[in-house]
Amino acid sequence: MPKCGHEPDPTPDCHPPRKGPDWILYGSLIVVIVSYLLFYLKQPNHGLLAEFCVAVHDFVGMMWWGVVLGILAVGFLRYVPQERVKQ
Repeated sequence: MPKCGHEPDPTPDCHPPRKGPDWILYGSLIVVIVSYLLFYLKQPNHGLLAEFCVAVHDFVGMMWWGVVLGILAVGFLRYVPQERVKQ
């Protein structure tokens, strides 16, 4: 019900729709990809960059199966009726 004769807001969320790229997502993706490639190219031999590359490699190695499982689960939702998902 509109308050004081105002029209209801067309967006159900309190935040306006997002416009433009997600810089945090793309920036972190670039950092992870570059660090992962540097690990295999053996560029950093010592220091914090080498430790960071090893940590990124270990982290990606531990979580890749979870990402694949999530992709499969979302793909499976295609076959579930929408009324069941919204319950």
